[in-house]
Amino acid sequence: KNAELQALIVGVVGELISVPQQFETAIEMALGFAVQNIVTKNEQDAKRLVSYLKSHNYGRATFLPINSVKPKYISDNLKSLLRVDGCFGVADELISFNDELTPVIKSLLGNTVIVDNMDTAVNLANSSRFGFKIVTLDGDVINTGGSIAGGSKKAEINNLLSRERELETISESIKIQQSKLNEQKNALSAYRDMREKLMREIELQTKLLHDCDIELAQKEEVLRHAKEDSDVFAVELDEVNQEIARLNTRREVLEKELKACRAVDAGEIPTAQGNGQQTNKYDILREKRDSLAEQITEYKIKIATLESEINANSNELDRLVAEQEAISANLDENNALLVKNARTIETAMQLDTEQDSSEYTTTNAKLNAVKAKVVEMEDVKNELHESLNEIEQERTRVTGEFARVQERIYQEEAKLAQIDTNIENMQDRILEDYELTYLTALDLKDPEFDPHEGATKINELKREISRLGHVNVNAIEDSKELDSRYSELSVQLEDLQKAEADVMAVIKELSEQMTEKFDTQFQKINENFSRTFRELFGGGKAKLMLTDDDVLTAGIEIIAEPPGKALGGNLSLLSGGEKSLTAIAILFSILKLRPMPFCLLDEIDAALDDANVERFAKYLHRFAGDTQFIVITHRKPTMELADNLYGVTMENKGVSKVVSVKLSEAIKTLN
Repeated sequence: KNAELQALIVGVVGELISVPQQFETAIEMALGFAVQNIVTKNEQDAKRLVSYLKSHNYGRATFLPINSVKPKYISDNLKSLLRVDGCFGVADELISFNDELTPVIKSLLGNTVIVDNMDTAVNLANSSRFGFKIVTLDGDVINTGGSIAGGSKKAEINNLLSRERELETISESIKIQQSKLNEQKNALSAYRDMREKLMREIELQTKLLHDCDIELAQKEEVLRHAKEDSDVFAVELDEVNQEIARLNTRREVLEKELKACRAVDAGEIPTAQGNGQQTNKYDILREKRDSLAEQITEYKIKIATLESEINANSNELDRLVAEQEAISANLDENNALLVKNARTIETAMQLDTEQDSSEYTTTNAKLNAVKAKVVEMEDVKNELHESLNEIEQERTRVTGEFARVQERIYQEEAKLAQIDTNIENMQDRILEDYELTYLTALDLKDPEFDPHEGATKINELKREISRLGHVNVNAIEDSKELDSRYSELSVQLEDLQKAEADVMAVIKELSEQMTEKFDTQFQKINENFSRTFRELFGGGKAKLMLTDDDVLTAGIEIIAEPPGKALGGNLSLLSGGEKSLTAIAILFSILKLRPMPFCLLDEIDAALDDANVERFAKYLHRFAGDTQFIVITHRKPTMELADNLYGVTMENKGVSKVVSVKLSEAIKTLN
């Protein structure tokens, strides 16, 4: 949670490497607790983190600075041994990590080899003389010191290196499941949208159906009124037609009379005798003609009026008929729409359609026929039921009898199985105890054998056999094998004893030579030590003594008495500087015996005072002719007597610079 501390940490070792599943257990066992070590960029970051842990009392942790850890490698001559079956290679080459982490991973796994099993590990360890660490796939470890660690791993202990892979697997599984969940949610949402759409469509179609029902009712009402008007007009039309027929008849009669009157008007004038009578008759007829003409005119007007009404009624009837046809067409459309809406509602709500009236009538007729048939069959069923009861009683009786027979058969089969088992056990016993089969034992059958007497005899024989003890039937073969093995081991023992004698002779000869050589060299070193001690201390005495007569196993005791001190050879009474000067005397006494071309001395004069430092430096300068010395020191007297000085300075922060000075040339320059 601390951003400043996060910037100092590269990561934890277990999180910075990617391990194949096959090698997870082996790598974890190879790393051990180092799997939880913290990697930093440099030692300064590690130092700050350690200070933080101390200041907050948070415990301890191991930090691996990338720039300071030392990689480990397997030498080339040992790498050739890795080309064997069962060896997978060096551990750091089997895992994946960032290139910048190479020093850290090399330091942890650079000298570790992964193999398949313990046999391969042991063979490889022996052939490499334990030159590197070996880990099996099961987590067994052979260390470079020869120790072996292994055993079972508790199942509940989680593999730290597999957590990342398990997290990735679980995350991938979560993503897949989340994707499926999203798909199902989308599908559910689509189904819900479709359902809502269908419900809205159903509501719309229901409303439209309701409107159609209302409109249909209105159209049916209009059609009913139109039919009623049509019927009224039809009645009126019949009456008008009848009136027209009557008037036409009347008109024909009147036309005939009018024609007769016109004939009279056009005829001859009557004679004088009948003039008066004819005139009166003519006037009467003319008046009648005029009256009839008026009636005809009225009838014509009435006929014209009726014809006009007939035409109007015909037009109205045609209009009503056309409107009726339009209503019928609209009704057909509405019916078709109703059927479509009914199908839509039927599909959405998954309802079964009702049967039409004709199908219902047919079904009802069939049902009545079936009912009649049922009534007819009821009597037959009753008769069959009585017969069935009788048959059921007989079946129950037969079933009981069959069960009793079946139980008896089962008991007899069980007895027969027991007898077969006993026979098999007896055959196995005869074969095991007497190595006889039934056929071979049949030849030994005694018809007069009494089982009771035989059992008594068997027990007596068994007791006698048990008193004999264990009998080894293979004793002769075992004796021959043991004798052969004894002869072979005796030959090997003689060879080993001879080899031991040869080795002991060689050891004795070497010991004599080593003793002689060691004694000679030890005396020279002792003389050199005594002389060197007096030269360094300006007097006193010192010597080396062996603690045992056997020079090869004896320890060496140092006796040193600086001038003016009688210590009785007890080194613990010397000061720190005196102990250091004594050790320097021993070092130079050995160098005198066999001078070396090169010698590195690190802070050898740190515990000496100035006077002894100057004395040591002068004495060291005397040896410079035979041995080249590199002295790491901070003491001025030593540096003053050196031929060359080399120092490291840091003029700019983070940038080191080597400075060298030849004192001989520097002195000449100063002079």
